[in-house]
Amino acid sequence: MIKRNQDYISKFLVILAIIIFLDVMNVIMNLYINVNDELGINVVDMLFIIKLIGSISLFAVLLRWASNKDNTLQKQQLVIHTIYVILVSMFYFFIMYLFKYSIILNAMDILRNKMIDGNPATLLNFAIYTYNTLKFVKSSYQGFNSEFILMLQIVFLVWHLRNLMTLDIEEEETEHYDDFLFVRGHKFVALAMIIVSFLSINIFEYIYDPLEAVMFLVSSFIFTIQIPIFLFLNRIWAMDRNHTLPSEFKTFYKVVNVLLYVTVIGLGIYLGIQVIALSQGSFSYRFFMSVAGFITSFYMLLSVNKIRSLIV
Repeated sequence: MIKRNQDYISKFLVILAIIIFLDVMNVIMNLYINVNDELGINVVDMLFIIKLIGSISLFAVLLRWASNKDNTLQKQQLVIHTIYVILVSMFYFFIMYLFKYSIILNAMDILRNKMIDGNPATLLNFAIYTYNTLKFVKSSYQGFNSEFILMLQIVFLVWHLRNLMTLDIEEEETEHYDDFLFVRGHKFVALAMIIVSFLSINIFEYIYDPLEAVMFLVSSFIFTIQIPIFLFLNRIWAMDRNHTLPSEFKTFYKVVNVLLYVTVIGLGIYLGIQVIALSQGSFSYRFFMSVAGFITSFYMLLSVNKIRSLIV
């Protein structure tokens, strides 16, 4: 468990609060200032929501720990959560760059092939469309989600991650846990869940209608949280059976349990949307991926719940 007499956590809370504030300002700008109907709901919007959820969840965990002395927080738990936020932010940075690059390429193609060499009668329509799409690039450079702002956020998060590694932890007596509480197959099932959840994402489009947007958001979020599940389960398996820290052992299983609940609920929603899409004549291989993911995650949830009932 992390010792409480450390000022670093309060500093980290301030940094996270600033990041969340910038993200909220970005939401306000997108809703009321930089409205762009040409691009509709796109991949950048969905990934931004996942990034915001990650930042808020990390802030909430730290704030809850700081405000309640009865709560415990494991160093590895905080490190993995911070790494999750960093990876999501980096991926958002990368997709934002590619998305804007594709907009610029598309605008250049329209200018050359449809405006300069194309039909003059369509000149005005293409000019309006190109201008509106390029407005997105301009507003993103000027907004709170520009690459410069994102880079600063990632730099500060990485810097604080480095400081996390030096946090002092409280001494705790170790205990012996039976081997059946350490299920080796869990980490392999979690690895399979990473693959299945990734295959359930629609990676071939970047502009969506409302139903497709919800599907992409849910499937992408489910995919991202499978990585922490795998890391926690792998950490549990690596523990020494005869010298296990009880608080760490119980906390890791508790976190995995919560993430599995989110996974099952999310995949249930995703599967329901897939059924709706199927009834409308839209079929995809992702339906089978969602079924496989739901069954696998439900099995994992039952297994982890059984183990937790034996150690609590």
